[in-house]
Amino acid sequence: MFPASPVATFLMRAYPEYMPVPISPLKLVRLTRGYRQFVVAHAAGISSTTLSHIENYHREAQPDVVKRIAAVLGVSPGSLRTDADRTCRKR
Repeated sequence: MFPASPVATFLMRAYPEYMPVPISPLKLVRLTRGYRQFVVAHAAGISSTTLSHIENYHREAQPDVVKRIAAVLGVSPGSLRTDADRTCRKR
């Protein structure tokens, strides 16, 4: 697992009430590497909304989408998945 960036660490400590769900590995890697959400989404061929839903456990990512996102971030697809991905939150 990658260490959290200073920005991510600050946000998690300063505003815990806005983090009701643990931060996803995908979001953590993206923030750590300093990528904006729309940049990763565009490079992976998905919408920013879809990436946001995947990062916040509102939608489960298809395996091919996970592979494309992992390629953009330069990590293995397995490092972006957790058990929580199997139980997406419903609004």
